[in-house]
This record gives sequence, C-alpha cells and structure tokens, in this order.
Amino acid sequence: FFFFFFFFFFFFFFFLISHLRTPYFLTHFHTDHMVGLKKGWAHGPLYCSQITACLLVGVMGVDPEVVYERDVDQPFQVIDPLTSASLTATLVDAGHCPGSVMVVLERMPGGSLVHTGDFRWHDGLGHNVALQRVASSMQCDKLYLDTSWAHQAFQQLPTKETSISKLLDRIDRFPYERIILHSHGLGDEDLLGGVAKRFPKDRFLFGDAKRLAEINIVMSDPCDMSNVSIGRAMIGLRQFAVLDVSNADHVDLEKQRFFVVKDHSQKIGLGLQGIEISCSTLWWACQSGGQHAINARCEPIQDKKTRVWHVLYAMHSSLSELQELVGWLGPHSLEGICPVIHGGQRPDMDVLFQGLTRPAMHKSRPADPHNQSFGGIQSDEQAQAKDLYKRMMASTQPYIDERCKRS
Repeated sequence: FFFFFFFFFFFFFFFLISHLRTPYFLTHFHTDHMVGLKKGWAHGPLYCSQITACLLVGVMGVDPEVVYERDVDQPFQVIDPLTSASLTATLVDAGHCPGSVMVVLERMPGGSLVHTGDFRWHDGLGHNVALQRVASSMQCDKLYLDTSWAHQAFQQLPTKETSISKLLDRIDRFPYERIILHSHGLGDEDLLGGVAKRFPKDRFLFGDAKRLAEINIVMSDPCDMSNVSIGRAMIGLRQFAVLDVSNADHVDLEKQRFFVVKDHSQKIGLGLQGIEISCSTLWWACQSGGQHAINARCEPIQDKKTRVWHVLYAMHSSLSELQELVGWLGPHSLEGICPVIHGGQRPDMDVLFQGLTRPAMHKSRPADPHNQSFGGIQSDEQAQAKDLYKRMMASTQPYIDERCKRS
C-alpha cells in the first residue's frame, strides 16, 4: 500500500510540475484566441507582447506573475517540456491589432515553426530578421496560417492607410454634421487615431466605457497600468472621454461633433442622430454573399436600411497577401488556424496555395515526435484545437449570420 501511495504521489507531482512548466503563447487580446484563459490562469507561463500583457492584467485581472511579457523581435529561450531541449522563440509584429504577434520557434527537431495568429501583411514583415532567417534556411517545417479571408472573393484588400484616407474623405463630405463612428473592438485604434489627428480640437465621446479603457492602455507609450482609467484616454490632447447621458449637459452635447459607439444598436439606444460610419470587412462579405470579389478600391457604401456608411477596412490579410507569405516561407506543411469568415467553410489549402509549399521535402523527412503538439509548446489557438474545431466550424455560420443582420 505504501509503495502504491508513493508511486501515485510521485506520478502526480511529476505531472503537476511538467504541466506548470508548459509554456503558452497568446498572440493577441481577442476572445476567440483566448479559449480557456481566465482570471485565475495558473497552467504555466503565458508569453505575449507588452500591450497584450497590459490588457491581461489591467482589463482581465490575470495575475502578473504568470504573464511573461516579451519584446517584439527579441529572441528568447523556452524549454520544450517533451524533450527538455532549449528552443528559440521570437514574437513578430502581426499587424492585426495593438499587441498582436506571430510566434516563430526555431531549433526544433523538424526545423522551424511559424504561427501567424491573426495577422495583416505589412512591409515590416518582409524585412523581419526572424522570418528572413526561416525563409532563407528553407527549413520551415510547419506554418499555421490565419485563413480568415482565404477565399477568392478577397484576393485584394485595401491597406489600412487607404481605408483611413477613405474614412477621412467621407467625414470631410459632411463638415457641418454630427459624426458617429463605430468602434467594434481592439484593432480600430488606427482609424480613431487618424480622425483625432485630423481634428485635434474636437472631443470624442464614447458610448462604451470599457472600450475606452482598452484604448487608454494600448495607446499609452509605453503602456502603463497606472494610466488605466475609465474616464479619459491618453491620446493627443486628451480628446477621448466617456459619454455619460445621465449627467450630460444637453446644451454642450449638441455642440459635440464626434461620438464613438460599439454598433448601430448602441447608437439607437443612446438616441444619437448624425452621419454614422462603420469600418470593417464583414459587412462587405455579407453583402457580396460570396458571389462577388471585393475590390481593393471599393468606395464607401451607404446601407439603404440602416443609413450607415460602410468603409472597407481589413485587419486580416487578403488571399494574395497570404499567398505571398506562404510562397516566401515555403513551409513543408501548412495548416489554417480558423474557418473562413466568409461563409464559415474550411479553406481548400491545396488549391489556394498550390505550388507554394515543399511537400516533397516534407515527405522525405523523418517523423517529428512532436507532430501536432506545436513542438510541445502550446499556442493559444491550439491548446484545445482538436476538441474545439468541430464546435468552431458548427458555430461560425450562426455567428456570421447574426453579425450580418446587425450590420
């Protein structure tokens, strides 16, 4: 009995220690990439960017002791819990939203591994040292790719700079009207910042205090937990503030030109009137119905039902940008990390990325004992990938249908 108890205790202790040592990576602070992550997280070190770390601690309340903030483009070492080998990890700016990163793992048995998380191609990626190293070595064993817009309908999408320009042009067409901007969540800070820069003397009143708190964190330089405030954000000349309808001076309220709401429903609930503008890709996908390509030069369109002006703005890479990355890295194997937002179907990777991978080289290589385990290093998207994939695929279409209705 004593031997059995000792064996059980030793096995349980070894399992606990191994589990606690397992490194985790969080690519960015969006809930669809944070399944299983809660305030009391204690499963292992959580590696992420500085901005994401600030959001985890300041917004979500995660214990800072388990959050391992790392600088972008600065390699660091992690221990593979399966082999005890030291791996080199690098976080790369993903261009998706503030704090979003790709994860590059090198010195693995099969070569290098790249996990894009959600990303939007930008010029800096082509000059990134870690990605250049992987590409030149021709030893990218596996690439986990953001396939949100991996569809022929999204072959080309406008750059963020182009979208900001079109938003400002639309606002300029209504110089004497109240402007109501949609802020869907983390990722449209460039849009808001662009408008605030154009109109430095105007104040922007937010209908969502939590959204303003996020902005306060991500746009502080560097992000500082002491700056977290529901009342005002550190942007320019403190242009952003919360709209408090219950205590608002209605005379002053009439003089306000810019308001920021979560969506059309919140605008109605607040009783606001004015020119309403929303920037996204999802509305355009819903309107096209999968039958028409989205042109990168698309001009803003006003929804006939809601009267909302829609500006095409993409936080995920277009199909051509995805193909550029895959062709450059030339992975031995390729896997999409999500269903296509455009309809919820699984992308046909063999067709969309034909000739851009190195399958022949991959077949000749010895089997990697890690296989699907991300080299023993758990990513936020893959920690529960097998269990979640079917549920995710099943739940995607209702989600898109609902978002289309609200758009």
